[in-house]
Amino acid sequence: MGFADPDLFQGAAWFLTPTPEQNAYHGLSGEFLEWVEKLGARIASMDADEHDRLCAWISHLPQMISTAIAAALVDEYGEDAPLLEAGGRALREMTRISASPYSMWRDIALTNKKNIGQALLKLEQRLAHIRENLDTRELAIEFERAHHLRKTEVKPQRTRSKRRN
Repeated sequence: MGFADPDLFQGAAWFLTPTPEQNAYHGLSGEFLEWVEKLGARIASMDADEHDRLCAWISHLPQMISTAIAAALVDEYGEDAPLLEAGGRALREMTRISASPYSMWRDIALTNKKNIGQALLKLEQRLAHIRENLDTRELAIEFERAHHLRKTEVKPQRTRSKRRN
């Protein structure tokens, strides 16, 4: 119990992908969702395609970025270089999930290849834009655009119309 966290689900997003004819807020699944909410999670309902696109951006792309940074650092400096200590907290945070097992990510990459590929392409284009503008005002504009992510926190919305009374 030393690692138990009573607030583990506080503010956590839970995504539902019901079929068009399914009402996940009724019956046993509705009871389960009430418990999920009581634990503090926020529930959002969306179709499976939007879920896969969203997860490519908010979960799969960060994993691929972390993996790429860690692998590039190993290639550049070798396996035994004390980079995490030298790089500090930012590098440790950026590469923490690079230790995730390939066995899990193989299946995710295979099943969501299209969305992950599109997200990677858009990121590659953004990185190229930044690289090409390291000495222009465009770099400042990119920083300003990036700061908007932290200014507004997007919260999944519950679909109240489907909710059981």
